[in-house]
Amino acid sequence: MATVPKRSLTDDEKADAARLNAAWQDYKAKCKEKGESPTQIWLGSVSGLGGQSAVGQYLRGIIPINLKALVAICNAIGARPEEISPRLTGALTEISKNHQVRENPNGHERSANEVEAYNPPAIGDNFEAGPDLRPRKYPEISWVQAGMWTVIGENFVREEAAAWHYCPFDLGEKGFVLRVRGTSMTAPGEARHTFPEGTLLFVNPDIEAVPGKFVIVARNGNEATFKRLTIEEGELFLEALNPTWQPRYVRLEADHHICGVVVFSGMPL
Repeated sequence: MATVPKRSLTDDEKADAARLNAAWQDYKAKCKEKGESPTQIWLGSVSGLGGQSAVGQYLRGIIPINLKALVAICNAIGARPEEISPRLTGALTEISKNHQVRENPNGHERSANEVEAYNPPAIGDNFEAGPDLRPRKYPEISWVQAGMWTVIGENFVREEAAAWHYCPFDLGEKGFVLRVRGTSMTAPGEARHTFPEGTLLFVNPDIEAVPGKFVIVARNGNEATFKRLTIEEGELFLEALNPTWQPRYVRLEADHHICGVVVFSGMPL
């Protein structure tokens, strides 16, 4: 069977790949100073892009980087998407500019995060608008705020956020970001999932928490904790990935409240 040859990258796409690879090499160099050795396998895992193959092809300029992969890798290594690919982020900025505020039928203005598509269909169009695929910014909040998010989320003031971070996945209207503290979720060796101190967690509070998911849970008052939800002999437990952490397993009690499910993570510099 004949194979379809891959198209050659444009000069702009090659430049994006070169800048992306340079940012990756810079990240590895800084990690080496701290005694860490991140691999492409690790990058594929934490960015959500899969195995080493796709990541390697983006870094070597074999295939052109797309917006979702760009934001995912940049979040993982602490790079700025607009510095890696002015081509992709420039188009995104122009779209955001054109559609940042749009009136709805009642005359109220809607923010960019509420716009449902890049280009709404005009009268007479024979198609429906697709979903808004733009990466969005979400607030980084404290662990105390996370424990009370169902109460304070509705009235959260933008200036109260420690920072705002792009996410390639939709976290819903009340999505938020947390920064890992401590070592309870740092797994040993080349574990598939590990969340060392400083990792950013992107949380969707509307996703159902099922065993196997990584969750944010309010317990012992309002302050939240981060663990993997697991089930043993029909009972739900919160599991720490660090095998030396004590207690590694804590039973999920009736007064514990699951604040959200982690759908993406990344390590900033």
